[in-house]
Amino acid sequence: MKILDRYVITEMFWPFISGVAIFTILFIAGGQLFVVTRMITEDKTPISTALYYLANTIPSILVFTFPMAVLLAALLAFGRLSGESELVALRAGGVSFLRITMPALFTALLITLFAFYLNNEVAPESTYIAQTILFDQLTKNRDLIREDFVLKGTEEDGAERVIFSRKLLPRENRMEDVTIQYYNGRMLIRQVRAKDVHYKPGEMKWFLKHAYIEDYTKGPEPNYFSEADEVYLPLDKSPMQLAKDRDRRPEEMNRRQLKDKLRQMKEEGFTSGEDEEKLKRYREYEVFYHQKVAIPVTCLVFGLFGVPLGIRPHRASRAIGLGISIVFIFMYYVLMTAGMALGRNGPVPPLWAAWLPNIVFGIAGLILLYRMTKH
Repeated sequence: MKILDRYVITEMFWPFISGVAIFTILFIAGGQLFVVTRMITEDKTPISTALYYLANTIPSILVFTFPMAVLLAALLAFGRLSGESELVALRAGGVSFLRITMPALFTALLITLFAFYLNNEVAPESTYIAQTILFDQLTKNRDLIREDFVLKGTEEDGAERVIFSRKLLPRENRMEDVTIQYYNGRMLIRQVRAKDVHYKPGEMKWFLKHAYIEDYTKGPEPNYFSEADEVYLPLDKSPMQLAKDRDRRPEEMNRRQLKDKLRQMKEEGFTSGEDEEKLKRYREYEVFYHQKVAIPVTCLVFGLFGVPLGIRPHRASRAIGLGISIVFIFMYYVLMTAGMALGRNGPVPPLWAAWLPNIVFGIAGLILLYRMTKH
């Protein structure tokens, strides 16, 4: 590595670390600190649990603070180099402006790769853990009643099982208005209905009361009917465990899980257009899927944009660099929010919606960089 490369990377390194620390603390102080305080004071959560919750929110925060810190580092580093006339000296010595920016862009690329790993592999799981802790603490002293409850599973013979319940009442150890469907592939082979399903804590087993059974093995119409006073239901979770089970939100999934979810939603008719809310939900998941790459790439885009923007022909305070970065960070996240709304509601395809801020700032960065190479 040449002296110039080490020098530029060093100039960016400490502002980047400082930026990550500053912006992360601001995120925590602006939201998570209030949640932690409420958990400890109102819900009587142990301090160790509250701190564990806070620790698991940090990876998802870093995903957003990394791009901010890259922009701040580029502005401060090249602002200092230009303010001290070091850029003038380098260019007078025959070093092109593009060559001077290469170490900065390489640094932004490395941060982008790490941010992608963080966003795809670490943040989803840690966010899921944090939200589960929060959910447990907020509901531990409250009745948990789940309506329109759906649970999927697999029988020992390989048949897929889908349980629909109008209401799950964990405090009473029962479910109401239950329909259980068994599938072989996509073909319905059996359906069981019951008004009540009870859980026996002593036996740790579920039983359907007065079950009505329909057999579909010979075609789309039921060919066999039967009734039973009590039918065993092989569920290995208690009512409270079922009540606390929840589907992962899109921010709690990695790209692989989001891709599987999108395929499942497509198979269930979310993209047919018959239900507008379902279609919006599908498009929302699709935007999150593309953002798993788009948000980390913001680090590189902000590096490209921040380097030429940071060059000033005179000495300037570091506060100016911080102020400029905050302004453009605000603009970026306004675009990101707008892109989410446009992608979910339809005017813009989800792929373009996810990449909208990067496209705008990337084009602006390329124009600024091109102009600087011509000076």
